[in-house]
Amino acid sequence: MFPWEEDPKGGSLAVAALVAVVAAMLGAALFLPAAADANTESIISEPFDPHNPQENSGWQAGTCNAEPSEPGVEKFCSVATPKQFFETAAGHPNWGFTQFIVRHTTVPLVPPLAPLETPVGELKTVRVDLPVGLSVNPGATVVCKQTEFNANACPEASKVGQSEVTVSVAGLVVAPIPGITLVPVYNVEPLIGGSARFGLMLAGNPVYLEGDVEWAGDYHEGFTIAVPKAIPVPVGTGVVLKNRLVFNGRAGDGTFLTTPSTCLGEAFKQSGSIYSTFLRAASYGEQESPGYVFPQSAEPRLESPIPPGTSPKSCNTIPYTPGLAVAPGTDETNSPAATSNDRSRSA
Repeated sequence: MFPWEEDPKGGSLAVAALVAVVAAMLGAALFLPAAADANTESIISEPFDPHNPQENSGWQAGTCNAEPSEPGVEKFCSVATPKQFFETAAGHPNWGFTQFIVRHTTVPLVPPLAPLETPVGELKTVRVDLPVGLSVNPGATVVCKQTEFNANACPEASKVGQSEVTVSVAGLVVAPIPGITLVPVYNVEPLIGGSARFGLMLAGNPVYLEGDVEWAGDYHEGFTIAVPKAIPVPVGTGVVLKNRLVFNGRAGDGTFLTTPSTCLGEAFKQSGSIYSTFLRAASYGEQESPGYVFPQSAEPRLESPIPPGTSPKSCNTIPYTPGLAVAPGTDETNSPAATSNDRSRSA
């Protein structure tokens, strides 16, 4: 039943629903942070304690061996499904995902109406830093040319995943809609200087994941997303409430994603945060505030560790047989001839 429909027992729910919508909007306004206090926690929903990850944590990421896009798989990969996490070191996982939930207010309605969920702000920028050693290989698949992407005509062979966006329209929660907010992600030709670029059409808006590498530090990979301000859906114009990005880790030649080649143990107990994925995010309101600078003002980052009880395994099975052969250029003494060098390593 929608808010404008009649209660089967008699009487209209429209007034009650309207009051609830206004209350949700006022509640969201009360939660808006001042610019000086704004950070990622201001726009991303709780809980987000990395030492106690939950199935409904506002920030989650990982590599998995099963997702609902496969026949017979019912549950999304999360800390609640540790057996679905991919634990082989230097392997190519079936899937990789990131998921965030925007901080929001919740107003219960008279059953059977679903609660109203109103984001406290409109998400503008998302920055994700991947674990050291987790590799994304844009060379694994066909590349969609920018002209093809603009024409919504990317080759199927350039598809690397999908984006599942839940939006809120005046508090009404609208689940991902195929072709509008449930859309494929393609491997698009990168910008000059960029390490990779992945694109999707969200309700007709081009959205890009701009890839990069931390050349000045530990060489980890990451990506930044500029989120559209308004998302048109059949029931109105909405804002992002939740997004789950799922990548096919074996897209193309099977090597699109590769996990780190180290086996340092469980998160925090032995390996610390080395296998964690980090998030920084900001809303339009925050970034338009005087003195706000992204990503510095979005600190501290939110952390998504590998699930408790899991850890990279099978490092002793990783092939590694480097070799070096050196031959003199001549057998004559005191002759200035160059040597030849033959270096080899395992794949």
